[in-house]
Amino acid sequence: MGYETAKNVNIWQVDVRPFFAEEKDPAKFCFEKGIVALGWSVPGKPATKEEYWEMGKSVYAKDPHWVRACTPFLFQMKENDLVWLKDFEGSYYLGRIEGEWEYRDEPEFLQLGLPNARKCRLFKVGIGAPGNIEYGFRKGTIVQKINDYPSHVISRLSFNRLAGEEFYPVEEDFLLKTDVFGFLTNSELEDAVALYLQEQGYGVIPSSLSSEESYNFRVVHRSTGEMAFVRISPSGVLDPNRFSQFPHKVFLFSPSGYIGAGGGASHVVALKKEDIEKFFSSREELMPFTFTTFMEWKKKKEAVKVSS
Repeated sequence: MGYETAKNVNIWQVDVRPFFAEEKDPAKFCFEKGIVALGWSVPGKPATKEEYWEMGKSVYAKDPHWVRACTPFLFQMKENDLVWLKDFEGSYYLGRIEGEWEYRDEPEFLQLGLPNARKCRLFKVGIGAPGNIEYGFRKGTIVQKINDYPSHVISRLSFNRLAGEEFYPVEEDFLLKTDVFGFLTNSELEDAVALYLQEQGYGVIPSSLSSEESYNFRVVHRSTGEMAFVRISPSGVLDPNRFSQFPHKVFLFSPSGYIGAGGGASHVVALKKEDIEKFFSSREELMPFTFTTFMEWKKKKEAVKVSS
């Protein structure tokens, strides 16, 4: 696939779990059949997607879910697009669309409510996925186009690794020069910092997860009982002096750095980027899917560069 073609590849996530199927998990069914599929059956068997659309309007025109899901599935998805699925057990699947829409009226498809199908080369990924993909499935949208750059890169790298071939090109020069922080979502970065602090003896208090600007979550030291607040800035610099009057210990982290040269209030701890990176590398098994996928690719490319 040429670079110009690859630029036009879309990333989708499809929630094939419109209801809990007692006999078969719909995502696992798709995996076994090599398809991605949706519901909303119609009487008869339409031969084209245009025919299905006209038949569907007479039945589902007032169903906004049908409109929002079938419009992209029938008319916007195309061959070589990538798609993510998720089963009831929490495992993710990643696949490449390999065919046009078709209507499957066989009993096993109708029993699961999945007559609208596309051929798809699917791989089982496991319990991890890019942060925005995981978030998307929590939103409950049945068909969603993913537009953010990190998810595109990680999805391509993941499919190439699973397929055992460099099917999707990536901007290698850029990726070799960048670091993983630019690919982590806000929630993934929060998870990584929380794991780092747990290694330092702090336990995270789940109920403290906050959308307030002053902090992201609270931690408590398992031995001393010391309470501390954590403030993370994924893209902007932080000013430790802003927290000098805060009545509790504060951990700050910003991949972009901090204002000033340090030496501020003793209870304000600006975590160092290099320390977090060392922790990432030493405990890769704990890191988010995005991190492990990116670093695995980067290590392989650097090893090839050294040997050549």
